[in-house]
Amino acid sequence: MQFVLQHHAFRQRRIEYWSAVIRERRDSKTLWRRVNCLLQTNGEMINHHSAASFAQFFDNKVADIKAKAANDQPPTIVSRDYVPPLATFRQTSSEVATFIRKTTSKHCELDPVPTWLAKQCCDILAPVIAPMVNQSFEEAVFPEAGKVVIVKPIIKKSNLDPFDLKSWRPISNIGFVAKIIKRIAIQRFNSHVTTHGLLPTYQSAYRTRYSTATAIASVFNDIARAVDAGQVCALVLLDLRAAFDTVDHEILSEVLEKRFAIGG
Repeated sequence: MQFVLQHHAFRQRRIEYWSAVIRERRDSKTLWRRVNCLLQTNGEMINHHSAASFAQFFDNKVADIKAKAANDQPPTIVSRDYVPPLATFRQTSSEVATFIRKTTSKHCELDPVPTWLAKQCCDILAPVIAPMVNQSFEEAVFPEAGKVVIVKPIIKKSNLDPFDLKSWRPISNIGFVAKIIKRIAIQRFNSHVTTHGLLPTYQSAYRTRYSTATAIASVFNDIARAVDAGQVCALVLLDLRAAFDTVDHEILSEVLEKRFAIGG
């Protein structure tokens, strides 16, 4: 009986702790990481597959999807003539130092020094890294060393079959300098599209202050208003298979140039 009471008290304290975390946590990524820990949905699982089998599986997956769309008509991309061009991605040493300080401390095995050490030495490293970043933008070439990544397979859900390659998701861990270049480009792009209002009004993904929560609130509001008005309502959900892996780079470049005024 005493053991049961102690166990109940432990569970109660645990619930109170996690309730406090959920109430006070503003960082959604950290919140979901905590929730996953609470629910014990850890992706760590014994991997029975070789690197070659993973590579072959994902190559075939992308090739199969592209083959099915090979005969489709190319999209019609209408230009936005009113959008001023994004002239430069160039960065100063002080801006690079700010990016270094804000980066997470996650370490890539390819880096010569730990990320936490690079962050502590950012005032020394920023004047060295900034010319590398600017040269990459000026020549429109991503460094070859940055294209080498550590790829680790993570199980999508703990209840999936680990022997099925479909159950795994490849996670790429890139080097420190490549990560800085990528994040600076994203920051420049986001500032450009936000200033000129280039994203769809109701897009919630990949936007500051937007999330799954705002998407759900918007959809629920639309459904509630339609039902209150006596209308018939239907919700259509589409999950595109390997959406990012199968992006056509030529179409993407044309979209960036015509719709977002990013050339070169």
